[in-house]
Amino acid sequence: MVTEQVIKVSRETYECLDTEARTRGLSIERILEDIVQELAASRERAFIERLRMKGLLVSTPTASPNTPRNFKPVPIDGEPLSQTIIEDRE
Repeated sequence: MVTEQVIKVSRETYECLDTEARTRGLSIERILEDIVQELAASRERAFIERLRMKGLLVSTPTASPNTPRNFKPVPIDGEPLSQTIIEDRE
């Protein structure tokens, strides 16, 4: 659900947002969403660093792709497993 909200910013701030949005070919809303996401990521990095400095975290798990690049699904005969599950639940 999306609700509209009004945010008061200075003309200078609005012009900076507008210029950035035009440069990237995005809406001001999307620019603000990106800023919020970056703030959250920055806070998480700072939190992890504080844990590391206190000796509570030795290493950070690295993100790995869910599917290997050379993944090729194996073809299976018959109906999809999801269909079997749906039928079993009925």
